[in-house]
Amino acid sequence: MRLVRTINDGLTGLTKTDHPRAQVGCETCHRGLAVPPRPLGDILADKALASGPDAAVAEYNRLHVEAGDAGQYDFREHALNTAARRLREEKRLPDAIALLRKNASLFPRSAEVAAMLGSMLAESGDIEGGRAELQRALEFDPDNGAAKGALGRLTGAGKPPAP
Repeated sequence: MRLVRTINDGLTGLTKTDHPRAQVGCETCHRGLAVPPRPLGDILADKALASGPDAAVAEYNRLHVEAGDAGQYDFREHALNTAARRLREEKRLPDAIALLRKNASLFPRSAEVAAMLGSMLAESGDIEGGRAELQRALEFDPDNGAAKGALGRLTGAGKPPAP
C-alpha cells in the first residue's frame, strides 16, 4: 500500500493531471494474483530450456486457457519472440525456430515475427527459407529495418567479393 501511495504521489507531479485514472493500484502489477506474475516470455523460455519448445508451447496454451482474459499475462507476439531470443542466446537455434514457427501460426501477419524467423532460418543455414520469411515481413511492413538489413546481408552474401 505504501508503494502504491509513493508511486501515485510521484505520478501526480509527472502527469500534471488530476484525472483519477492517472494512478496505479495493486492490480497494476499483481493483476489479481498474490504475487505479481513473471513475464510470459521468461516463463516460456525457462520451460523451453528445461523441456523443449513443445513444452513451452503447451505451457503457453495452458496459461492462455486458464488466464486468457484475466490480464495476468500478455499473450501477444512479444512473449514467444522473447522466449525465442533467449533460446538463440543459449545456442538452441532449432528450438528458437520452433517457437517462432508457432508464433507465426498465431500471428500470421506480424512483420516482427516473420523478420525474426527469417533471420534465424538464415542463421541456421536455411537461406531460401530465411529469404522468404524476410520478404514476407517486408510485405507486411515495407519499412521493417530488421527485415531490410537481414535481407541485404543475405543478398550481399551471394555476391562475389569486390576486386
